[in-house]
Amino acid sequence: MNSQTDFASKVAPRAEAMKTEKPLEPKEARQGRLGRPVLYVLLAALAIAFALWLPLEWWGRTGEPSNPSPAGVSQTAPVDSGTTAPSN
Repeated sequence: MNSQTDFASKVAPRAEAMKTEKPLEPKEARQGRLGRPVLYVLLAALAIAFALWLPLEWWGRTGEPSNPSPAGVSQTAPVDSGTTAPSN
């Protein structure tokens, strides 16, 4: 029962304060300005990502061979040693 009375004693003053407060006007209740700052942050993040992506794309293409072979086709010739492996 002690925990219930502690909870009630903590909640009661808040409830009384909420009853005595005047209601806020819609303009006062806003948390921030219009969505412009969020738009600026998103555009800046997009610009940074694009600025980092371009050099990485260029760097990734520098390591590619000039004439890549098709997948599954081997360009090395089989080596014939002239001897056959013994069969067991």
